[in-house]
Amino acid sequence: EYNIEIYKPTPKQRLFHQDKHKFVLYGGAKGGAKTTALVWECFFLSMEFPGNRGFLGRKRLTDLKYTTLKTFFREIPSEVYKIKERDHLIKFINGSEIIWGGLDNREEIVKFNSMELGFFAIDQAEEISYEDFVALVGTLRHKLPSGKKPRYKGLLTCNPRNCWLKEKFILNPEPDFHFIPALPKDNPHLPKEYLDSLKEVLKYRPKLYKAYIEGSWDELEDADLIIPYNEVVKCVNREVAVIGKKRIIISCDPAGMGEDETVIYVFENLKMIEQKIIESNNAMEIVGYLSLLHRKYNSDVIIIDATSFGAPIYDRLMELKLPAVPFISSQTASEPEKFKNVKAEAWFITAEKFHFGEISIFDDDVLKGQLSGVKFVPYGIKIEIEPKKATKDRLGRSPDRAEAVVMACYAYEKLANMNTEILEEEYRRANQNNVFSRTGYG
Repeated sequence: EYNIEIYKPTPKQRLFHQDKHKFVLYGGAKGGAKTTALVWECFFLSMEFPGNRGFLGRKRLTDLKYTTLKTFFREIPSEVYKIKERDHLIKFINGSEIIWGGLDNREEIVKFNSMELGFFAIDQAEEISYEDFVALVGTLRHKLPSGKKPRYKGLLTCNPRNCWLKEKFILNPEPDFHFIPALPKDNPHLPKEYLDSLKEVLKYRPKLYKAYIEGSWDELEDADLIIPYNEVVKCVNREVAVIGKKRIIISCDPAGMGEDETVIYVFENLKMIEQKIIESNNAMEIVGYLSLLHRKYNSDVIIIDATSFGAPIYDRLMELKLPAVPFISSQTASEPEKFKNVKAEAWFITAEKFHFGEISIFDDDVLKGQLSGVKFVPYGIKIEIEPKKATKDRLGRSPDRAEAVVMACYAYEKLANMNTEILEEEYRRANQNNVFSRTGYG
């Protein structure tokens, strides 16, 4: 039974807890209180079967720590368990335990070959592969200290996405599989401003609006692309009106290791007027190009990705007293209720420019492919950009050219309100342990 003084499940959450199917998928929209239901069901399975063992996971360990585990520790009474952080273990007073981990770690996957579980719980299961799911299913063979078997369960939460979940749980479910839809309207605890914020973010993405708010699983192919290809194409060599003061913006995405390229664009307001693309990560060489372009155009700002390999370039630009500002992608967004970080905010600013045809870019097939090839994902009640590795795996290369355009759009939008002192402090904090930031320029 539920302790209503601690947890008051919604009607949909109650259905999830009472479901007798072996594999249960709960969700289908954002804001349905999925994670809360998931961690409580982990608790119930742990307490109902003393000596039970479960796994609580998500695709990325980082996301698990900052979303799912935070929910667990907020919701579940701390007096009934102890945490062994080093072992990624939660031990309950009745001998049950929950192991937590991320499925982005292959070592974690290998462990499943020998692991014996009574249940597993995966938050945001649309992020994992069917192969990951099968590996987890194979672990459901744990026996309790009494010699009896617990009620084996595979618990999943999700947002709509065209993936294996749709086939296995909605289109052709086997007898052991069951889907329980949960929408924002099913969650009476959801603040009104949450839905208003989500509607604002998705106002130009009707398919995702239907998916994330109405729970639709239809027509989702490529709906999570930030900038549709047709909107990119219409902005190639487009004539754009100059509104207000003319500003010259130079953006630079420096190359890292491997096959990345250093991309430099010059924009007159939002019209691309010059580019320099080089296969070099030599900081002094890049500083030279930026200095020449600044003198040529008398730029208002040089915005540069100043983390890691861009740090010494930014340092040198500051020494030369050029109008450089650092782009710190992990910095808190100006609208933190909508976006996980500045990177997500900058991409959505850029998407809006393309949607309304307010930007003009060169006819570059690589650039067009990169701009229309980056996806976003839900991060709790916020939006974030997919990991760069996922983009690189899909595109076959780092989206350096697209990111230089994104920085230019961000600078244009924020130029009047840029606080260079705050940006400088963010840069110092981001690079305080970065060996590239103060160890020379070559």
